[in-house]
Amino acid sequence: MLFRVNKDNQIIIHAQAIKLCPLLRKLSKEDLAYIVMAYDYRSPFHQLPTEDRYRRASDRAYGTIDKVEEANTKLSRHIEEYMSLQYDERRETLRSYQDKLKLLRMHLQDETSSREMKSLDETIMRFMERCEEIQKIIDQDDDIQQLIGGGNATFIERWQKNKRKYNEEQAQKSKNIPA
Repeated sequence: MLFRVNKDNQIIIHAQAIKLCPLLRKLSKEDLAYIVMAYDYRSPFHQLPTEDRYRRASDRAYGTIDKVEEANTKLSRHIEEYMSLQYDERRETLRSYQDKLKLLRMHLQDETSSREMKSLDETIMRFMERCEEIQKIIDQDDDIQQLIGGGNATFIERWQKNKRKYNEEQAQKSKNIPA
């Protein structure tokens, strides 16, 4: 786990994670709390849709929901560093599917054609089934990690691997962006 909450309800980043991403060391308590609550896969808000997660994290960290855009802009490099440590393709796929589901549901509400409604409903069902399958795989993997434990070496190795995969994917995305 990248973070823990101490007895004073403050978020503490794992010391070994700070060594891999020293940029995180310079964050205020509020900024760190925002990043963890908005972006961590194990945040108390991780099941909320993206925008809701950002608003709730902003409210908890800064006492207002009005700081989401400012925080995401100001902390973009820090967020990237944090995300790189926990990166998991399956969880990112799941988040993408959940965002698509939200759009499909909104489209379904506006649709009047029964043929189109049926098609949208079938698509939504397929996405929901796929989300459940991915979530089961993630849950099984989490259970295995808890069973075998997570010593510092295991955490560091996993974070290094995550960081490497994240950077590879970001490099690939930047290659695919038209100039």
